[in-house]
Amino acid sequence: MFILIRNCAAKFESRDWYHSHACVVSLFFRYQLQKNVLRAETQDCVKFAVRLLKDNGMVVVEVQRMAGCSFGFREASRAVLRSAKGMQPMAPKKRFTIPSALPQRSLEVRQTCVRDDFEIAYNMLKSDRSDSLVLALESLEQMTKPCACEAVDVAAKSVLSPDCLKQLVALLEIDGDDMESHWASSVRRKVLAVLANACAAVSSEDLADILSSGEHLTARSFLALLVTSLTDAAKRPHDAYHAVRCLQSLLICKEVETAILEMSLVDVIESAHDVGCSSHDALQQESHKLMAQLQKL
Repeated sequence: MFILIRNCAAKFESRDWYHSHACVVSLFFRYQLQKNVLRAETQDCVKFAVRLLKDNGMVVVEVQRMAGCSFGFREASRAVLRSAKGMQPMAPKKRFTIPSALPQRSLEVRQTCVRDDFEIAYNMLKSDRSDSLVLALESLEQMTKPCACEAVDVAAKSVLSPDCLKQLVALLEIDGDDMESHWASSVRRKVLAVLANACAAVSSEDLADILSSGEHLTARSFLALLVTSLTDAAKRPHDAYHAVRCLQSLLICKEVETAILEMSLVDVIESAHDVGCSSHDALQQESHKLMAQLQKL
């Protein structure tokens, strides 16, 4: 996909232009000055390249998909191209409301529906088929998103149940060399997103009870996986973003607090924050919040 922009100005050749326009969608980007190309990746593992070319006094802005979902690439590329033309971001898609004439379902009925949806996703999570696994993780991620529904806490508590946590943590512990790289990266990121969403969706009291009664999220091995994601922030900033969100929630547990202090993560978090400052706004913001939490301990 590409567009032509008239009245070429020097700003179109600068890194600042790339930075401001890459932030239109939630993505990580890396600018290569010699090739005048920006390589970006969305949170959904859609990878694409943005190039600026001169043509008869105009600028050609080209967006090329490198990997990932074609539909996801379409949304990201349209956002970048609209921003390049100086247009406002597209308005959120209209959500159709339930007609008032229809009877409203009670909270109990909605919670039952969420539990049924979770059971379907959980059964898919146990499948040995890679496509079923990805669909299960996408379903769990949607169910645990903030304000996904009034019964989001039900979905979050189901995700944080011992059996489901065991499945999710096991996926994080699989060696990436044993799986196709792009698929493995997608699975790892979705697992971290599901865990971060679930921990944030439940109340502090409920999360404290869950952490005290189980060991999956407080185990040193799991915390080490989160730290590894922070250490690799330069290569996988989206993973680091979700890992930081997990650590923010888990710090309510004294056992996690002690383990984090013993690991001396200040330098690691500062490094992740620097990555966020240069190429990932959300990581910058969340790592700053985590640093503030650690300073209060």
